[in-house]
Amino acid sequence: MKDKIMSRKAIYTFIFQILILLNLLSPEVNASCSDDVGAVGINAPTKGLLVRQHRGSLNQSMKTVVEIEPTIEALSKWISESMGEHIDPAKIHVEPYGFGSDEPAFDTRIGWTTFTVSIDGFGLFGFSNGPIPPPTVSK
Repeated sequence: MKDKIMSRKAIYTFIFQILILLNLLSPEVNASCSDDVGAVGINAPTKGLLVRQHRGSLNQSMKTVVEIEPTIEALSKWISESMGEHIDPAKIHVEPYGFGSDEPAFDTRIGWTTFTVSIDGFGLFGFSNGPIPPPTVSK
């Protein structure tokens, strides 16, 4: 199982590096990114979890940002609404996004500590600016 997780992280790292290159090569993204990103990135205090869908460019992805409660149920609801079908919370995984590390990467372009949001049988769905905390158990 650990080999699967490591290979999935390696794939995400490769995809992220390609996206960085594409963003650097796209004048349209670089020219408009700072205005769009500031609204939901570095300058925006939040109480919930920021999530965004994976898209072809960072600018396009940031246009999908929403703030949700930091729970697996809220994440499942957001993904289900986005996809138009119910997604079982057990199939959703939020993991630190880093370059071969268990520590999440900090994306200076948007001010996020980045986590991947993936779905079993689908793959990478998007990203979040934090983990999903474990549920609290009442005693």
